[in-house]
Amino acid sequence: AAALRRLRRVLTPGALIGIADADYGGSIAWPSTPGLRRAERLALRIRRFSGGDVHVGRKLVAHLAEVGFVDIRGGATAFVASPAEGQWQSAYFASPELQAHLIATGIASRAEATEASDAWARWAASPGAYWARFWCHAIATNPGGVETFPDDEARATSAAIQ
Repeated sequence: AAALRRLRRVLTPGALIGIADADYGGSIAWPSTPGLRRAERLALRIRRFSGGDVHVGRKLVAHLAEVGFVDIRGGATAFVASPAEGQWQSAYFASPELQAHLIATGIASRAEATEASDAWARWAASPGAYWARFWCHAIATNPGGVETFPDDEARATSAAIQ
């Protein structure tokens, strides 16, 4: 919310803003194997550990409304992955840097990361492989300008000028 407040403060009245992010609540895959499902759960744990909200996509409209944007419209599209995405995911989970991070933080073991890598590689090699997740977006209008949401920095600047 803080970043959106800052954007709202610096946007001119009537300016448009557009935001987008993934939402992992509706991910579907074929073939859906136990290994691939574990790989998807591991990816969610990584994002959560980093402070990410894996369901932020569905909240974009609410976040814009919360800070005062108006005329908000939301939507979603399905991102459909190709085998190349599966190969990328496989390389991601196999990377020594990620595996060291997962072990050091206790998110997962090397064996779990390797299993995730192998699951994505098998998925990418499967004829008819299909994986999709929602990519949500929202656009809105800024009804006001600087006066609406002054933050501490703006108040400090204003005080220094006076």
